[in-house]
Amino acid sequence: MGPFPLDDSFGMGAAVVILQVSLNPGKYDKHVQFGTIQKFRSAFSNVYHASAQGLEAIVMAKDTKKLIVTKCPTYGLWFEKFMKGCHKRMGEIVRPDRALSTSILIEILSLVNKEWNDYPHRRLSIAAEGAFYVIAFCCGL
Repeated sequence: MGPFPLDDSFGMGAAVVILQVSLNPGKYDKHVQFGTIQKFRSAFSNVYHASAQGLEAIVMAKDTKKLIVTKCPTYGLWFEKFMKGCHKRMGEIVRPDRALSTSILIEILSLVNKEWNDYPHRRLSIAAEGAFYVIAFCCGL
């Protein structure tokens, strides 16, 4: 079972930093989301691979496919399970882009129609604006 080396070979230092960051206030909730702390893992691995230790990585390549064998602690089994546990415990608040409903589009087009009748000298720009709303709505589908 051991003894394990005295250095941080599992990435526990990175895990502690990630846990500290996870307690920060978030934009939509009391704490930051998993997607935010996941960026720190990427940052740690980028720094590791840019350092002298990262030169130990072995690259196996065939055509356009590559396999990289590395000793980066954030790619290890322990850290993978740590991140999976964080994701399960933290969850994610997903805020997808909301679609424009047809009733809102009809209301916008009624405003465009009102401008069409009120400003006859600007009809070209008003028609372009109305066409933009309809085309953007259809492309969003």
